Amino acid sequence: MKRKLLLLSLLLVAAAGADVFRLGPGDVFDLSVYGELVNEDRGPSFSGRYHVDPDGNIQVHFMGTLRVEGLTLEETRRLINDSLSSYLINPDVTVSLVNASSRYVYVLGHIARQQRLSIGTRDTVLDVIARCGGELYDARLDGIKVIRGGLSNPEVITVDLLATIQEGDFTENISVQPGDIIYVPRTLLWEWNEILARVFPSLSLVSRSLDIVGDEVFDGTTD
Repeated sequence: MKRKLLLLSLLLVAAAGADVFRLGPGDVFDLSVYGELVNEDRGPSFSGRYHVDPDGNIQVHFMGTLRVEGLTLEETRRLINDSLSSYLINPDVTVSLVNASSRYVYVLGHIARQQRLSIGTRDTVLDVIARCGGELYDARLDGIKVIRGGLSNPEVITVDLLATIQEGDFTENISVQPGDIIYVPRTLLWEWNEILARVFPSLSLVSRSLDIVGDEVFDGTTD
């Protein structure tokens, strides 16, 4: 039951973060610059269709390489608009998504930054955790869960990254797939310390109560 609740919580968190679209490798969008004449006789135009390459970049005339991976469409529009200010007076840029084929995973748990992350075709579990800032203190690297598939029939894969880091066992460092949820749990020691932190104050209150009762009983027997 606890396992199902955990899976449900993780999938709901992933779904909640899916409403903001961010560009990634393979995505295609149309760029339109208001008032620009698209005419081959006038030379290359900034307006046109752009494909995000495997490195997350686009190539724009004169401006060269622009990195757009991880940007929303509005952020991309502002980036291109600001860059065009060096070539055009008061440019007015519109960006429209044509095809969304980028790949995402969701990285959650005891890591520096929980986030939805664009992935390449060769990214592994270690790659995505490193790109999220790495694990936090007391993260359990030998019990990382990769949740794959939908809520109705999820597949849970346990990954031992500790074996990869300490022993060089790269068979544990599996490739990630679009839609994967990577969850980094805390160590049992951390959980035990958290339990103790909650229990000790209660024990202290009980102890003080018993001392008070004991003193009253002792006082009563001496009268």
